[in-house]
Amino acid sequence: MVACLTAATAQGAILRVDHEATGTPINGNSWPQAYRDLSSALNVALAGDQIWVANGTYTPTTQYGGGGSRSVTFLIDKTIKVYGGFEGVSRSGGGETDVALRDPVANPTILSGEIGTGSPTDNAWHVVRFEYPVNVGTQLDGFIITSGYADFDDPFGGAGILVDSVPVVISNCVVRNCFTDHRGAGVLVRGLLIGDPSPNFVNVTFEDNEAAGDGGAVAMVPEPSAPIQASFVNCVFARNIAGGNGGAIWNARDNPFGPETFGGNLTVINCTVVDNEATVGGGVYSRTGGDLQTTIANSILWKNRTQGRIAHRGRSGTGHQPGRLRRHDLGDLLVRPEPQRVRFGDPSQHR
Repeated sequence: MVACLTAATAQGAILRVDHEATGTPINGNSWPQAYRDLSSALNVALAGDQIWVANGTYTPTTQYGGGGSRSVTFLIDKTIKVYGGFEGVSRSGGGETDVALRDPVANPTILSGEIGTGSPTDNAWHVVRFEYPVNVGTQLDGFIITSGYADFDDPFGGAGILVDSVPVVISNCVVRNCFTDHRGAGVLVRGLLIGDPSPNFVNVTFEDNEAAGDGGAVAMVPEPSAPIQASFVNCVFARNIAGGNGGAIWNARDNPFGPETFGGNLTVINCTVVDNEATVGGGVYSRTGGDLQTTIANSILWKNRTQGRIAHRGRSGTGHQPGRLRRHDLGDLLVRPEPQRVRFGDPSQHR
């Protein structure tokens, strides 16, 4: 994970969260007075605020829609920026005074769905949930999101992160060890009728997630009247599994009367997609056409498998000239129709 050194803006208040803080009153105005849990800070934050979170493991406490104990989630429904990777009260001098002073690698900040007894089947359905009226400017940066288990609830997916019709930036994060019995174990991007979701993922690692259906790491699911788009820049997809299609990414829409139809605009740039597995499209499965495009550039798709075997070991090597993608090239990538731009490179040269 790459540390982000974005300078704090002057807009809004800064609310601090540190489970080791002991000061009073608990209002987040300083590190000693930090909120002890992230849900409390999210509940009081206003649009334009920032939330700074110190290292440690945090579990959600806010129930969503009265759905019982497993409906708890870190609900982000305001235009705010949430940063992890701070040392907080344990830092000499009383804690960081600027976002640029944090280090998410040295200070891992974990958002966990492990709310039960240790068995994953009683974990939270969605660890993080973004929804309307979130607007441009919302960001989640510097966290490890883990242990969501979406085997119930509507939608059935997005065990790590559920993005409901909103534009957000998710950066410098790791999404790992999440499960769904449907689609998009790590992230589900869902289009509804109330907005145009266009999340951007930058320097995000998706690893060891599993979907019984499609999209082991990510699923993009539009509605007819709500086209969606998502971009992935400098991301890594590793060891994700889909029982259906798209071991790393699935981008399509269900059709109750036949095969699935077009998904959304998908952009993958400077990414590594390696060692993922699915029935078809062990790396990426995307259906686009017309005004909807799949763009994959400067990316490595390597050793992705279909149906338990390596079907296509990746197009790589010095001087290789990418040709047309054939329908039997299902291990790393299946894009229908032909992708607008695909470039394969040598994994040893990828940075």
